[in-house]
Amino acid sequence: AVQLWAQANRLLLRLNEVATALHKEYTSPSVNGSTVAKLTAELNDVQEKIPPIAAAFSETFGDGARMARDIFKLTIAFSAALLLTLGILITWRLLSEAIEAKEKYRQLINTANDAILVANRETGWIIEANLKAEQMTGIPAQALIGRRIQDLLTSDVEGAIDGLLKGQAPGDGLNPAELMVKHADGHITHVEAS
Repeated sequence: AVQLWAQANRLLLRLNEVATALHKEYTSPSVNGSTVAKLTAELNDVQEKIPPIAAAFSETFGDGARMARDIFKLTIAFSAALLLTLGILITWRLLSEAIEAKEKYRQLINTANDAILVANRETGWIIEANLKAEQMTGIPAQALIGRRIQDLLTSDVEGAIDGLLKGQAPGDGLNPAELMVKHADGHITHVEAS
């Protein structure tokens, strides 16, 4: 395209030179017919060469624009694929770390020396239970999840657990609550809850 532009520019400069010479010849006091004929023929020759060069320039420029468009599309597609792959890898890594953290948490909860029951503060529904809680209640840990914590206690201590769930510990707030947990076989276990 640049070569065609340069070639067309040379022709336009030559066209200007020939037109200027022809103008001078017509405005001179003695017009030479053979010089006018020669300049007119050269003017026609230069004018005939310009349209094919202009068409070739337009075609080459169009090809370049289409190639630039295709490269741009390819770059966008490659970038999108790269970003998608990166997003998937980061998500996979984060999920792997979250699963690993959950497993470590589960291991920590299950190896604790104390019974652990985690309950929703507003509803009292158990959302987490460990193996010691299973031993204390006689109910499998998975079966404890979804039960109300109040259902595991004797009726005379339900007010204390309600206070704990609302963040209001009995006494001065530093001492744990004394609760009585019903075992599945019917016996009662005295526990401290916080």
